[in-house]
Amino acid sequence: MALTADGKVFSWGDGEMGQLGHGDNRSYNTPKMIEGLQGKHVRDIACGSGYSTAITSNGELYTWGQGHRGQLGHGDCCSVSKPKQVRELEGHRVVGVACGLRLPHTLAVTDSGTLWSWGDGAFGKLGIERTQFAHTPQKVQFGDHQGVAQLHCGVHFSLILTKDGSIYTWLATSDN
Repeated sequence: MALTADGKVFSWGDGEMGQLGHGDNRSYNTPKMIEGLQGKHVRDIACGSGYSTAITSNGELYTWGQGHRGQLGHGDCCSVSKPKQVRELEGHRVVGVACGLRLPHTLAVTDSGTLWSWGDGAFGKLGIERTQFAHTPQKVQFGDHQGVAQLHCGVHFSLILTKDGSIYTWLATSDN
């Protein structure tokens, strides 16, 4: 995917899972604007295994593509081939998002510093009590912090860097 300076999103490549956002599962050899985001003025994008995300300038989060592990955050495990707003985060201004690979999960942070996670919870990587799947965003409680600066979703872990330089990670260890 590519994001232009004026907030338009283009995608191309393998679209087998609907991750290109064009309403189909076709592949495209050249960049094509994602019509479902037209007029939304997107400020950030991220891609995971078979799915994609976009944050608008007013903090709305859209997801699309493969949803078999709940990683889209729409309350189910369904795939969608066009951008769909994550309704659970309405009323929150999303400022950052990260997408996982292979056993996908998603992290999002709001302007208030609240961290949310959903999708595949294997290895404790969601940072919540649930270890299987979370089909909607779940609030993650962690330490006394000054806000999230960076997010990262690994295959078996989640990691955040806070604005005060602290690092938090969620994963399973042999001591669990």
